[in-house]
Amino acid sequence: FDEGLSLYDAAMQAAQERFRPILMTVFSFILGVLPLITASGAGSLARNVMGVALLGGIGIATLIGVFLYPMLFVLVGRIFKYEENRAQLQQEEA
Repeated sequence: FDEGLSLYDAAMQAAQERFRPILMTVFSFILGVLPLITASGAGSLARNVMGVALLGGIGIATLIGVFLYPMLFVLVGRIFKYEENRAQLQQEEA
């Protein structure tokens, strides 16, 4: 955004740059949780439930982080007219 991009373009660029590292982290977490989900033996039911809850939580957190945060960034920026205020400040400085 500081490079002169629009609010939407800045949010999209940031989301694209962070998408791969986020997915790598999520997939490594999923691989770590798989033994809990597939556990058998004594106490396996508790581990299965915990694994499924962790998997669901990381899935929802990923969706929020990848899609919802950039949308909220743009929405709040438009509500408070951040681009218009920035343009006015730049005109006043010139």
